[in-house]
Amino acid sequence: MGKNFLMAGFGGQGVLLMGELLAKAALLENKGVSWLPAYGPEMRGGTANCAVVIEEEGEVVSPLVFEPEVLVAFNKPSYLKFLPKTVPGGIVIVNSDLVDVKLSGPVRQVFLPANQACLELGSMKAVNIYLLGALIALTSVVKAETILGVLKEVFGPKGVYPLNEKAFWRGYDDAGKRANHVETVN
Repeated sequence: MGKNFLMAGFGGQGVLLMGELLAKAALLENKGVSWLPAYGPEMRGGTANCAVVIEEEGEVVSPLVFEPEVLVAFNKPSYLKFLPKTVPGGIVIVNSDLVDVKLSGPVRQVFLPANQACLELGSMKAVNIYLLGALIALTSVVKAETILGVLKEVFGPKGVYPLNEKAFWRGYDDAGKRANHVETVN
């Protein structure tokens, strides 16, 4: 049985790239995978989300994700829109720097200060990679080493792999520390 992921935020936050990196890592691990982007007409600042479906064995039946098992909410509008659609018992990873509310629901919510962590690392451009690290820590859907290989392939030629590697591990570690303090808000 597969796992459904939805990443959502504003255009320009790296939402689609995050999903693409996850999908590439799943392919490298010989899993069935689909990546389906959706975005508003604006180039930056509009809405953006992508659905990733990963099947441990076999092919993906449908790339559509109406009820994600894992939601990554980059901002408040995405959190408000998609948290109610997340399956009961699902995981919601929230950028707490841009989400100042907590909705109720039978889901595990992990609030992480992604913007602040990336500012400390030196670049806000790594927020998506920080959240990707958190997603891997909380789901183990692919191996961290596989994601790091994909990051090196994508960011190595641009000279920004070291920053993205640090952001990944920071998100991974921060999520791991909070995994035992996950909020189920009913």
